Amino acid sequence: MTYNDSMIVSQSRLLCILLIALMLLLSSCAPATAPSTEVMVPAVKVSTPTMEVQTPVIASTPIMTPTTNSGFMVADSSRPLTFPADFGAHEDFHTEWWYYTGNLQTTEGRHFGFELTIFRVGLLPPTVELPNDSQWSSREIYFAHFALSDIDSRHVYAFQRYSRPGPGLAGAEAEPYHIWLDDWNITERTSGVYQLQATQVGIALDLTLTDEMGVILQGENGYSRKGKNPTNASYYYSQPRLRAEGLVKINGAQYQVRGLVWNDHEFSSGALDENQIGWDWFSLQFEDGSALMLFQLRERGGGISESASGTFVSADKTTQSLHKSDFEITEETA
Repeated sequence: MTYNDSMIVSQSRLLCILLIALMLLLSSCAPATAPSTEVMVPAVKVSTPTMEVQTPVIASTPIMTPTTNSGFMVADSSRPLTFPADFGAHEDFHTEWWYYTGNLQTTEGRHFGFELTIFRVGLLPPTVELPNDSQWSSREIYFAHFALSDIDSRHVYAFQRYSRPGPGLAGAEAEPYHIWLDDWNITERTSGVYQLQATQVGIALDLTLTDEMGVILQGENGYSRKGKNPTNASYYYSQPRLRAEGLVKINGAQYQVRGLVWNDHEFSSGALDENQIGWDWFSLQFEDGSALMLFQLRERGGGISESASGTFVSADKTTQSLHKSDFEITEETA
């Protein structure tokens, strides 16, 4: 069975809801052809901020990583990311998400923003046997957020769904690439070209996404540290520039749109540090073809964790890792 819910909220309310959902998710855990396997690895900053072109990371043999007390694997930098396998689900880790966000506009200049995120949360590790007499038995649950903002009308439409995987209700497959919960889905049609679809209560999104940059490994070769404990981390990669074209539908009105989309995929089993209470994440796509990801973890008392970091990707796909000392995020009120 699947649970559906919907709401119409203000932009500030939506931001609050999404931040609360992310905080709850992080506090309870820590985090048809195969997609393009071009991988850019961020350079590790040493004495001066240089930019280096790195080669793809390909694992020749599986590497076993430590587990939590609950039996799930942890992110500890010992596991290289491999493709296309790592485009799919990782049932040996507790938490995972495929996070698509984008900015769209019509030829007349009407602007829209959207989010479609599918989450997977492990209930039992793969080492635990399940009854084999029912397709409904599951070690995990999927849930999803779909939000569309109509900038001109100052409306934000937001929906959420929950489902177990079986039989065929939700899942994530690497090859062929297919991430879905009911009819909300992202599916690769040809190499590096995806279709993103979501429909609910008169609101619909149907986009063709073309990957212009390939895969970028965040952190240290895909290992993204979130806290003092080395296993308070995630494995994390992005597709920062997905060229979008398609349709937005709002209560019977239809708009032909174009724009840019960003995809993040993370999986982990570690919680945030005890002193961390929130996470601010930003993705920026610039007109010259470059891209920037930044995040900071907020601490009790108003401080910012030393784990704040980011990656700048130039138009030629060279990368530069950023650390807390390299940037500052401030809030301005109107």
